[in-house]
Amino acid sequence: MPAPAPAPVISAIMPAYNSAGFIRRAIDSVLAQTVPVHELIVVDDGSTDDTATVAASYGDRVKVFRQANGGPGAARNRGVRESRGDWLAFLDADDAWIPAKIEHQRTKLMPGTDVVFSHVVGPLKHDSPRGEITFDLLWDHNLIGMSTAIIRRETFRKIAGFDEDRAIMGVEDYNLWLRMAAQEAKFVFLPDELVEYTPAPGNLSSHYRKIAASAARNAEKVASIVGLSERRLNEKLSAIYEEYGVALLHARCLPQARECLRLALRHRADHRNAVRWLSTFAPRRLLDLKRSLRKSIGQFLS
Repeated sequence: MPAPAPAPVISAIMPAYNSAGFIRRAIDSVLAQTVPVHELIVVDDGSTDDTATVAASYGDRVKVFRQANGGPGAARNRGVRESRGDWLAFLDADDAWIPAKIEHQRTKLMPGTDVVFSHVVGPLKHDSPRGEITFDLLWDHNLIGMSTAIIRRETFRKIAGFDEDRAIMGVEDYNLWLRMAAQEAKFVFLPDELVEYTPAPGNLSSHYRKIAASAARNAEKVASIVGLSERRLNEKLSAIYEEYGVALLHARCLPQARECLRLALRHRADHRNAVRWLSTFAPRRLLDLKRSLRKSIGQFLS
């Protein structure tokens, strides 16, 4: 009989920045796995609080490294350099794994597979991929949560890891998936809900504006690398600014919504976005009245 394949060696890598108030939850979730990882590496990315001290309090169960602030991509790359596993399991410091995450995913770490990922708890409908994960599918929408993913080390090395450009901070994981998909990496999806995801805190308008700018820059960089047409890039840029413009309009952050929708129209003419852009000049009370009337009519017709 042939010898059984060796068990995959998995390194858990956690970037952390000013995470002292919540990193214990993330670390505990790694250490509580029903199938343990080989090592847990925490990279303190220039924190000004006690993040490193909290992580170091776990003793030799956690390897802690400190560096000057470089962003999540740089911190993850440092963690990979310090790790020894042939598979890399990433976890953000404000998220948490359910206890059986590694147990569920390790059975899919097979030859020919490059990335294994899953649902977060309470997934959105559009985050349920159907069929093969291709570049075109990912270009349309990012389906992969960073804290759910386990990546083959050799694949990660060949693509030179995360892009550390601060202009794409917040979407550096999406950039990685797109570059991997362009190289025909094999993605395997598990429909299990294996990660408790924590949405980014902060002011809604400033957060959306920053992510919209990062997403647009990421699209430009990937389009250049892959050689996409100007038309396809403009369609993507318009979709990015439309998504955030609509969200800001709904939240009544009208000046910010106006700017996002203006940029969406600049990249692609669309009558719906033109109407939305014009609505940002209306008084807020009028917009709220329109929303209230639409809701009442919908309830009446249902």
